[in-house]
This record gives sequence, C-alpha cells and structure tokens, in this order.
Amino acid sequence: MSKTNVFKKKHPKLQDFLRKTQTKEALLKIVIQIDKTAFKYIGDQHYYMGYVSKKDLGEQIEMTFLNSNLTSFAHWFLYLGKAADIIEPLSLKNEVAELLDQIQDRMEKAK
Repeated sequence: MSKTNVFKKKHPKLQDFLRKTQTKEALLKIVIQIDKTAFKYIGDQHYYMGYVSKKDLGEQIEMTFLNSNLTSFAHWFLYLGKAADIIEPLSLKNEVAELLDQIQDRMEKAK
C-alpha cells in the first residue's frame, strides 16, 4: 500500500508573489501593444518572455510581461517588427533603439 503525502502549506496568491519579487534586480513590468493581424504569428513564444496577461484594445492587443532581462526581451521584440509598440518601460525603448543602431551599423559595413 502506498502512502500519500499531504501538503498543508498554502502558496501565496500570484499577485502577492509578483509584488514581492518585482524589484529592479528581479522582474520588470513590460507592456507592449501588438497589432491583431500579427498576434497570431507569435504562437507560444510570449510564454517564454514572462507573459502575464493580455487585453483586447480593438485593432491591437496589449500584453503585459514580467521579465528580468531587457536585452533578451528587446531581441524578441524586434521579431515583432513594425507590428508592435512599447508602452513601458522607457528603458526597453532605449534598448531596442540601441539594437537598431547596431543593426544599421552592421548593414552599412556590409555594403
């Protein structure tokens, strides 16, 4: 006969956990808006980027993420191309702009 383990410890609510872990060193809240016509192309990739929620805005979908690596998120965001906008944080906009500058420099060198 097998013995069943019963766990009595309660887990914190997700919102409480996220509030406690959302520090500069941990997780940053990222909000983007993506055109509905392009949303279907991201598949399950958004789950790997810290996806938390989405909101229907009509022609666009607003997506919220919690992520600790802006550089990684910026690279993923570039995949969305002209179909998405960064709402917050400003530091992500700066990170994407820096990557675009690096891409432009590389393209000019390759001519």
